[in-house]
Amino acid sequence: MDRRALTAAIFRRGQKRELFEDGQDDDVEEDQECKHKLQEIHGVWATERCSKDLSVAVWRSRLHLAEVILQRGKVFAHMGIQRGRQLFLTVEEAVYLVDRGNLIVLLERGVGRASKQVPLSLQEAHALLAREGCPEDHYLVFCKLLRAGYVVQRYPSRWIVSAGESLAGESGNWLGKKIEDEDVVKRDG
Repeated sequence: MDRRALTAAIFRRGQKRELFEDGQDDDVEEDQECKHKLQEIHGVWATERCSKDLSVAVWRSRLHLAEVILQRGKVFAHMGIQRGRQLFLTVEEAVYLVDRGNLIVLLERGVGRASKQVPLSLQEAHALLAREGCPEDHYLVFCKLLRAGYVVQRYPSRWIVSAGESLAGESGNWLGKKIEDEDVVKRDG
């Protein structure tokens, strides 16, 4: 039985039999059924959750960006900075996708030939978020706006960088910018 069918069978909707019983719980068959249902629930919770649209990125610490090396799915349509054929994600975009289960971020550990790339856990990804200077409240607002359907990007930042340009300053910052009168576009009518 596949995972969806099993999940649907466990978490069924509608009236529950327990609501209409008189409180007598001496039926052995019902106990066996409850134990079986609990085992099914534990089985669903224990299954590994892996998206078929799982992408892979490598964290580039000198750029403060994650370079996407395997891109799957449509989640990158409005995210990241495109440089030629390379796609780079800011730390909050990378952590958001790790949170959703759409991305594995690899971090290089060690130096030289002894270095190896290990996947970041969710806890390590959130620690990276804090280390890179992205406050937790900014990240939560970022997530909320993305879930609401907005395209969210740091200011100042661009989506496309030409091949000759450096990416070092393109990740923007979290200091914000005071809006001046000349920054506001006035519309007639």
